[in-house]
Amino acid sequence: MKQGAVSLLHRLLLRWPLLLALAFTVYSAALLTYAFGSWQRMRQDANSFLVADNLRRAMTLADLAGDIRNTAVAHADIHEMRAYLSNRDLGMSPRYGLNAGLAAIDARFQQLAEQAGQRWAIATPRIVYYATDGSVLADSAPDAPSGFPVPALTAETRLTLVPERGAIIVAAPVMHKGQPDGMVVTAMPVAALFRNLLATDSSGGYRELLLTADGTQLREGERHIALDARQRRLLAGLADNTVLPAAQTLGAAFNGGSADEVFLVKTTVPGVPLVLVTFVPEQMAYGHLVSRRVLLAASLLLVLLLLGALKLERMRERAAELEAGIASAERERALAEFRNVELSVEILRRQVVEQALAESRERWELAVAGTNDGIWDWNIRSGEVFFSGRWTSMLGYAESDIGGRIEEWSGLLHPEDIERVLAEVDRHLRGETEFFLCPQRLRCKDGGYKWILARGRALFDAAGKPLRMSGSHTDITEQRAAEAHIVDRNEQLNAIFDLSPDGFVAFDPERRVKYANPAFLQMTGYAEKDIVGLDEAGFSARLARDCMAGTGFPGVAAMRRIKEAEIGKEAAELPPRPRLLIELGDARKRVLELKLRLAQAATVSAILYLRDITHEVEVERVKSEFLSHAAHELRTPMASIYGFSELLMTQEFDEATRQDLLATIHKQTEWLVAIINELLDLARIEERRGQDLRMENVLLAPLLDEVATALLIDPERWPLAIEPADDLLSVRADAPASCTRR
Repeated sequence: MKQGAVSLLHRLLLRWPLLLALAFTVYSAALLTYAFGSWQRMRQDANSFLVADNLRRAMTLADLAGDIRNTAVAHADIHEMRAYLSNRDLGMSPRYGLNAGLAAIDARFQQLAEQAGQRWAIATPRIVYYATDGSVLADSAPDAPSGFPVPALTAETRLTLVPERGAIIVAAPVMHKGQPDGMVVTAMPVAALFRNLLATDSSGGYRELLLTADGTQLREGERHIALDARQRRLLAGLADNTVLPAAQTLGAAFNGGSADEVFLVKTTVPGVPLVLVTFVPEQMAYGHLVSRRVLLAASLLLVLLLLGALKLERMRERAAELEAGIASAERERALAEFRNVELSVEILRRQVVEQALAESRERWELAVAGTNDGIWDWNIRSGEVFFSGRWTSMLGYAESDIGGRIEEWSGLLHPEDIERVLAEVDRHLRGETEFFLCPQRLRCKDGGYKWILARGRALFDAAGKPLRMSGSHTDITEQRAAEAHIVDRNEQLNAIFDLSPDGFVAFDPERRVKYANPAFLQMTGYAEKDIVGLDEAGFSARLARDCMAGTGFPGVAAMRRIKEAEIGKEAAELPPRPRLLIELGDARKRVLELKLRLAQAATVSAILYLRDITHEVEVERVKSEFLSHAAHELRTPMASIYGFSELLMTQEFDEATRQDLLATIHKQTEWLVAIINELLDLARIEERRGQDLRMENVLLAPLLDEVATALLIDPERWPLAIEPADDLLSVRADAPASCTRR
């Protein structure tokens, strides 16, 4: 038994190359199985990325539609419209105010339409105010044709798409006294929806399509894909958020393809009857994955390795037969066998080394493809450069379009970047920088430019001379665009805060004053250097010290505690809170309304908002005084009318006295009508801020004579004498035409 085991071991040792090849084949097969599984998971991850990206853009469209809806609701709640409805309820005639109110609404609509067009970078929208009977009361473009259906009046705001007119129609009810009183229709061009979609000439292969729920395509300029009605209906009915091959889904007649296969993702826009369909070339969706052909080729290498081991086994058997046949040449046979074994071992060693090199190169290619960066290697002495396939495809070129010289790269540099980039290369080759890191713009095949971040490092010889330089290219075009967008948004916010008539004070995370806009400094008369840097307590004390007694500022800390207590509560649970008003004690006597908004930003903890309502408070005071005086003035003519009419009814008078009494009643009635007209003009006076009043110097003596005559005072019972002064007194007033002016 021991001898049989030794014999078996001997036979196995004789076949060790074959056993080693089998073991290596099993190991490599396990690696390939893992590679195939990884490939499948990476493809699923790519599909998840495409779906998530489409969902993000669909949510952006939903937010944009919500912004359009909110803008339309704001159009239906402007101050001019509320003033018009109030005047209409008071019985004001078109001649004495209603027409002016509609003209003010027209002017306001035109201003809002121009602002919306500038904000969305689209053609000027159209805003129309319809009465409850469907008649047009105000129109921002009265000379333009109707062009869109008028929705029925309801208490809800509705958004409708009109693809054939290229418009978004938002109908918002005009609420008056808790009921809809007409509606405002805002017609917005559909171009507003395309502002967040990728442009076809700069999307890197992406193409996007907007469809309504019934499959109608929205178009804006050249942003559309030629599809027939059947294909559009098919797209509208597809399942959401699923990556599908376009050719198999839409049929062979689909003309949106290219040399590579095209995939599509369909997502329904939340809250809007819209469908977003994105077409993505296979190279962009799965370009970072190694082709299946590469994995299959690696599988064939295992077969070749096994065949080589079998061939070696046959060679060993032939060597054994040769040893048995040539008994006389034992030394030569032994030497030949020894050399044969050495040769076999060398062949196997070389095969193993070549296989290891192939696997190492494969891992390197997988790593490079996973980073999505382009690789370059520059031989400085010869001037030759190696550019990877990703390096060329990043700019839209094929590998055959780019040569192997350094001039190919420098020729693609933007003219404005050449001097700066070459200077940075020279600095690195002189050893002044440890790494080469330089953003640059390179020309693409379509003539445009992309921002590329070039990174690399040079290899130097013992004398410090550069031999070669290798590195990578990363596409940072979107990053640069995002940074530019952030800078532009910051500039817009700075302009808004600087130009706002309302005051803003921002506090940093340590609750110190970080910023105060010019409007706040003008309201309070503070200097910026005296405010910035104060903590909440110091700022509150400074503002409270400048307030009049009884209207003191409670402090930012108290306002913050109230806001924190309200967090997490529903609006219905919160009791009504009065406005916080303060009155500054300086010569200007400003009345300010204060609000506090808490923030979760990294650099801002809260923003204090201040609005100057001095005019509003003064108008309310004048209105109250005016109504009090008007009520008093109404009693005087009413008493005369009542008394003289009672005399006429209860006593008999001669014709002259009767006519005199009737004339007095008629004159007192005219005064009463004039007072009522002034009451009706109160809203107009408030809106125009007294611009319609004709203030003049009025002599008091004639005015007193007219008042005394109208009262018909009995000279026997109450003797009355008016003696004008030598220097006739006068007052500034809006006097009736009968008074003498000076």
